Amino acid sequence: MNGAEIVAWPTALSDDRLMAELFAARGKERAALVRFLACLGEVDRRNLAQGRAFPSAFAFCVKRLSLSEDESIRRVRVARAGRLHPRLLSLLGEGRITLSA
Repeated sequence: MNGAEIVAWPTALSDDRLMAELFAARGKERAALVRFLACLGEVDRRNLAQGRAFPSAFAFCVKRLSLSEDESIRRVRVARAGRLHPRLLSLLGEGRITLSA
């Protein structure tokens, strides 16, 4: 099964409903990213990547989670910063900052 087979394309939605769905999905995407970063930060804090034969959280993200090197370094850095300053993750979830900010 490929990705296109599992996507329910919203072709039957009205324009207004489609826009509402788009904004709702964006909010869920932000919430999922914040949760991912919180989990990654805890994995990093516990050194779980090293316990699973990866030299670093970065290597774990690239090799096990199949993120690009750019995605991985940003996420690891933000996860670490978020552990020290939880407000950063709140701002990210609100869309007031980005991973690169």
